[in-house]
Amino acid sequence: MTQPGSIDALLTLALSVQTNPGVYALLLGSGVSRAAQIPTGWEIVVDLIRRLATLLERECEPDPVAWYSREFGHNPEYSDLLAKLAATPIERQQLLRSFFEPTEEEREAGTKQPTRAHRSIASLVASGHIKLILTTNFDRLLEQAIADEGVSPVVISTPDGIGGALPLPHQRCLILKLHGDYLDHRIRNTEQELAEYDERTGHLLDRVLDEFGLIVCGWSGQWDPGLRAALERCPVRRFTTFWTTRGQLGDHATKLVGQRSARVIQIQDADHFFGTLAQMVESLSSSHRPNPASIDAAVSLVSRFLVDSRYRIQLDDLVRSEAEATLRSIKQYGKLLGRPFPPVLQVMKDLEHVVERLQAMMIRGACHGEEHHDDMWLRAIERVAQMPDDGMPIQSEVRQYPTILLFYSIGIAALATAQHHLIGRLFTQPRLREHTEKHLMLFALPWNEMAGVLERTDGHRGRLAPLSDQMFCSVRGPLRSVCPDDADFEEVFDRFEYVRSLAYLDLRGTEGGVRVWAPPGRFCWRVWRPGGDVASAIADEMIRSGNDWWPLRAGMFGSNMTRAKSVKHSLDEWVKSLRWR
Repeated sequence: MTQPGSIDALLTLALSVQTNPGVYALLLGSGVSRAAQIPTGWEIVVDLIRRLATLLERECEPDPVAWYSREFGHNPEYSDLLAKLAATPIERQQLLRSFFEPTEEEREAGTKQPTRAHRSIASLVASGHIKLILTTNFDRLLEQAIADEGVSPVVISTPDGIGGALPLPHQRCLILKLHGDYLDHRIRNTEQELAEYDERTGHLLDRVLDEFGLIVCGWSGQWDPGLRAALERCPVRRFTTFWTTRGQLGDHATKLVGQRSARVIQIQDADHFFGTLAQMVESLSSSHRPNPASIDAAVSLVSRFLVDSRYRIQLDDLVRSEAEATLRSIKQYGKLLGRPFPPVLQVMKDLEHVVERLQAMMIRGACHGEEHHDDMWLRAIERVAQMPDDGMPIQSEVRQYPTILLFYSIGIAALATAQHHLIGRLFTQPRLREHTEKHLMLFALPWNEMAGVLERTDGHRGRLAPLSDQMFCSVRGPLRSVCPDDADFEEVFDRFEYVRSLAYLDLRGTEGGVRVWAPPGRFCWRVWRPGGDVASAIADEMIRSGNDWWPLRAGMFGSNMTRAKSVKHSLDEWVKSLRWR
């Protein structure tokens, strides 16, 4: 479990890993294998010195390293110790196996086997969220855990293996064992051996540290001057570095954290950290990325139920249950958000995935349903709009983005297929459940507030109708089956937004000193472009149709043409005033 004060950083990390698959690399040290009772490299050196002293019938305590230096005239070196203790490669391998491979007793006790940390990392690899792992460990527990997930990792433990490896973007999973593998006598262990890396390893490290975000766990930075140097010389910070620690950072780690502007996460241990991280990433993925097959199946079921009135109850139950599931997913996503909040556009993109299945079902229903089906679509929108303030601890303006997505989706789908009865009810009926006198379009959908949030984001600055531009892009894909032609879609989109603004003004009232304002749309600036004057097209339509104009037949404007013309005049005059903004 994380310590108090670290939960926001962990949530931010989970969101970053989930929304950027393959972008973050792991840097793992001996702390990750500590729970498996795997010794560190230095602990192995000290143990080998003790074995050598026993073999020579000497006393090396209390300081085996100092004894070795006095006895042999130089600091202990891993390869030299192995040569003194085992004459042949096979003997050296057998000697090393005892440190890393479990005996029957150890296997029964669960030691020297993959831990929860290894298993959690393996699950992140299997899901495609982690593809690159740097480790200073000699053991093979990580490889074993990943193989158990059905993934065969590429393992590079010597500089010779770098040249023949696939480019990083094409790797399913690459483990770079910076200090070598325990069955290779060339492993790096002493301070001199770790002072610098082979040129090929150095170049690969530079590329990784330049192109990937970094999650550091179980590595203190104290004993690896070569790796520290690689981190220090990396000039670019494309993605955040997250540095986990169980206590106070040492001097070397503190310096690196400062240089890389890393976010520090206090953890209990590697098992709890990676276990929690994997659970969060899985929750985010499952909550707002429906399986495409499940979307197709749900839409097919809606189509089947629509054509046979015997299935009306089943259809209603299906839509109700999906609306409830969508609301739960929105709440779940909101609870996993940390502060500082992720970029607004990223949150909006995530929420688009949350409503994806319900959106597809409602688009199909809006296009092919009958008037007696309207209530179920409108109830679904009302239900999703019932998001309590604590349901998503993020900007209140963004909280209702799923509702706006559904509102636009069924409105445009209905308009494109001349389901005018549904549009009329969409613009006059849905209300907040706890405030039956308050219309959804007036009180639940933060048109102006959300536009203000978007105006501060890249790509929307300076736009007259940033929310409208965002919605145009967001619903284009889901509505492509309804409006395949882009020009037709643009025309229907403008008509929908124009009539929506008329309906808003009519509901709000344009008399009695109330300042005229309506949700602006792309039509506000397209009015001065050829083919973009939807206001004139609607005026011609009103003249031709008279009292048979479809919004009047659908119950809008009190079915009164005089009232409709008055509202239209107010809207058109307001749009003209926007020219000078």
